[in-house]
Amino acid sequence: MVGLLGLLQAVNVATEHNLRNQLRDEAGRIADEQMKYMRERPFSNVSTPRIIKGDMRGFKKDYVVVLESKSMTPSTSRELIITVGWLYKNASSHYQLRTVKSE
Repeated sequence: MVGLLGLLQAVNVATEHNLRNQLRDEAGRIADEQMKYMRERPFSNVSTPRIIKGDMRGFKKDYVVVLESKSMTPSTSRELIITVGWLYKNASSHYQLRTVKSE
């Protein structure tokens, strides 16, 4: 009986880790899509927070996406930053993606 309970707990922990990894992978996919969107736009008008629904095992999960653009030296370059945040079991997590864009 004790061995069976231990086995069930191990399955529970493995499922939990798998779900957290899938949430992070979905955040990475969203960040990649948003980075492509930002790189295609002109320097102005890129900083707007938004909520995007991700698809997790057939249900929709809310991800908060914040797009930032910071000036760099030389002034013809900007740092593009995308932060994707989500909530799981009342714990917040985030995934951040950065790149440099020149005019």
